Amino acid sequence: MATITPLNELLTSAFELAYFIVGDRTIAIYVAMAAVDKLQVAALAQDRRLDYTPVGRFTQPAIRTKINLSEIHLLQRLVYVESEPFERLLEGQQRSLQEDMIIRFVKHLVRVTIKHNSFYLALGLCRLLYNYSTTETAEVYNLVIQDPDRAKDDYYYRSRKKYLIEEMKQRFGDSLNTYRGHRGEERFEVQEGSAAYIGLVEACLRRFTPWQSACVLPAEFDSHKSIITPLLFEGGNPDEEHQVELNRIHTLLHPDCFQRLIANLGLDDPPRRLEIPQFFAPADEPPLSGDRFNPGALDEAELEAVKRYLERNGGRRKQTSGKLLAVLVDGYGRARLEVESTAGTQFELEADAELIEVSSVESGEAVPLAIHPLTRGESGILPSNFSLLLGSGQILSFEVQAPKPPAGETAGAMVCIRRDQDHAFSLGSWLRHKLGLQGDERPGSMRWGGSPALRFGLAALLVMIALLSLWIYLQSGGRSHTPTLVAEERQPDQPVSPSPAPPPSPQAGSGPASPGNRRQKPEAQGSGHASAANTGRASESTRGLEFVSDPKMLLTVKRVYVDPLGSQPLSQRVRQALIAGLQSSNRFVVVERRDDADAVFKGVAIPGDASSRQGALVLRLVNAEGEVLWPLARPAAGRKYTGAAEEIAALVLKALLSDIARLEPAR
Repeated sequence: MATITPLNELLTSAFELAYFIVGDRTIAIYVAMAAVDKLQVAALAQDRRLDYTPVGRFTQPAIRTKINLSEIHLLQRLVYVESEPFERLLEGQQRSLQEDMIIRFVKHLVRVTIKHNSFYLALGLCRLLYNYSTTETAEVYNLVIQDPDRAKDDYYYRSRKKYLIEEMKQRFGDSLNTYRGHRGEERFEVQEGSAAYIGLVEACLRRFTPWQSACVLPAEFDSHKSIITPLLFEGGNPDEEHQVELNRIHTLLHPDCFQRLIANLGLDDPPRRLEIPQFFAPADEPPLSGDRFNPGALDEAELEAVKRYLERNGGRRKQTSGKLLAVLVDGYGRARLEVESTAGTQFELEADAELIEVSSVESGEAVPLAIHPLTRGESGILPSNFSLLLGSGQILSFEVQAPKPPAGETAGAMVCIRRDQDHAFSLGSWLRHKLGLQGDERPGSMRWGGSPALRFGLAALLVMIALLSLWIYLQSGGRSHTPTLVAEERQPDQPVSPSPAPPPSPQAGSGPASPGNRRQKPEAQGSGHASAANTGRASESTRGLEFVSDPKMLLTVKRVYVDPLGSQPLSQRVRQALIAGLQSSNRFVVVERRDDADAVFKGVAIPGDASSRQGALVLRLVNAEGEVLWPLARPAAGRKYTGAAEEIAALVLKALLSDIARLEPAR
């Protein structure tokens, strides 16, 4: 049985990792909160038994080199996903130093390789972080896989390296350059004296090693004579390889284990082969502060605020109507679906897609319902499908269709969403859906095939469920409970990931990330909200659902409402000052009821410390459709303002009215 990690421990682990990546306490708290909140719906996918069975060769058992992530490992991956919008924002505002960029480069390299398997990780580390040759990289991987029959040829190494370089270039854009080296090999331009950063790189690798995984290398071993049993998979059930694959990933990522692998093979030590890309970022700034590695613990007030947010979001999930759904891929909006009036839709997935997220839009806010981690084989995304049972009784089927690409290439996929109009929620339809039974021609009937023992067992199950339902009904005092979601996974393997998203750091007026640092995806969306907070690619509640609107829509807003910005005295002062400023601007009418407003200011104001009158505010303006009207940056992300309450309100008004004045001539 899986170990359940206490909530405080999950929050602390997520916060410390997020702070190490972004270096901003406010953002790190939001990232941790978003990741833990998403963990609740992502776990649904993890807990479903996989129906996909890999097919092996006649002489070799089937293999599944993907990790079935535990709760703690899944949280670690979610932190990577949730932090990225804020990384990009900070980089776009030129507030990231060389060491910040190194941390994020290593993090992203780990993220894009372990979503595949240990082969990609070995390739990424040995060829992109260190400068080991293809032959040397093959030696490392062959030692880790412990199976000569699964060795790869040189062409496969070269083609996969090209794929990884493209992934890194898409993330960092113009922040780094590549060049053509020996035999036309593409490599990143390297910083002189890269070895000086080995301490920082090893600190990154230790933190990005799967949490609670163990070193399995023997104290002494000879790669030519010894078999490393924890790295060798000999079973017939591919699902049993998950732990072995986790051992391999730990062995490659953990600096001490990797050093021992390299030494055993007689290769140069990692510091001598380390090649840090040359980033276009300030290099003459002071080194990272000590708290980057050991941030202060979350205090009681911070923990309590996060827990209240998680409880509130959990309650909203139970009450969601599911009438309007938003579908996102890696935090970017790809489709909206009015369940009752739309039979279905479809959209394309890019080859590097990692995660499909489904949220319900409730009063302009996104309520995460399910996360579907995409799985990969040698040639890219694998076919998979899952289904959602909404509170209205509607069943939505999601199918990932993946054509087989030419050898050595990777391909994207197509997501097809279909509403099953024949399944209004009932006990019989739910059982048909879960047990895979076929109904006969009469509505509401069920075909009871199979042996008498099976029919008796199903009948007994029905009676037990009916009695349990009656008991729950009586215990709840006759109150009805709307089921929000039943997520049924039928997919090939690996799990993961993507979320209230938080505040972007810097000042009011700072511009959006440069085009080179922003990945171009259709209709970027995102929003985040904690006790009322926001962000870039994130949802009101968790990073997911901010529909980036036409900037001119801001000009149509007259009546506005300011949401509570938190429970702290500073939060209340900021809200009062902001309301007063909006009223005196003669541009807006501040209404007393949310429902009377054209748009709502959402955000969170956090004091610098318990006694301070100074603090920070993150804010955005959202309409009833969930569309982010302001700030105008893409992807939509709230801006962070600092100072006393009156100073913060003045900065907000100045930035808002400036943007409106800039849009007026084009009206």
